[in-house]
Amino acid sequence: MKKMTVVQLAKNWKGKISLVVVDPESYREACSSLLSGLLKASRSANCIYISTTMPYAEASRMLQKNGLDAKRLFFIDTMSKSASLGKERAENVIFVEDPKNLTMVGVALSEALYKMEGKERVLILDSISSLLMYNSPDIVLRFLHSVIGRMRAGEVSGIVFILVKDYGDILTRLASFVDEVVELQ
Repeated sequence: MKKMTVVQLAKNWKGKISLVVVDPESYREACSSLLSGLLKASRSANCIYISTTMPYAEASRMLQKNGLDAKRLFFIDTMSKSASLGKERAENVIFVEDPKNLTMVGVALSEALYKMEGKERVLILDSISSLLMYNSPDIVLRFLHSVIGRMRAGEVSGIVFILVKDYGDILTRLASFVDEVVELQ
């Protein structure tokens, strides 16, 4: 397992799929910093962000605060409905009814990949740990295997977060799908 900082990860994401192991106490800050850092480090990158923890409205405000164009981000929001938050209308967001509905997350991902076709793309998934709260490990692994297969076929780079927790052999099984496992420092 490699050790990296958020800044290093934001600069070195191209051409690979990284499984990022992060401490629960620094998780929220790491996701926000990575998203901002990635968009700043690569002016041509477009990001597809599948969120199970951060509502679109919050991500959009954070990007604006950092002087970044939210249009470079396609957001798949699984939080706003389940958290009973208001939905802001935008062309670059799809609201999925429930984080349990991985089929709809997959459909939303297909739409996002289609809309950003031909561009330098990176997919960020926060977080596998949240998906595991709503779905069994085998279902999450099958879903991730499908998502990563589509990413590779579409030449999409990826950063997938998981919290440092004991999920049995899930981290080992996930490591076989990705190009590298990174522990954030």
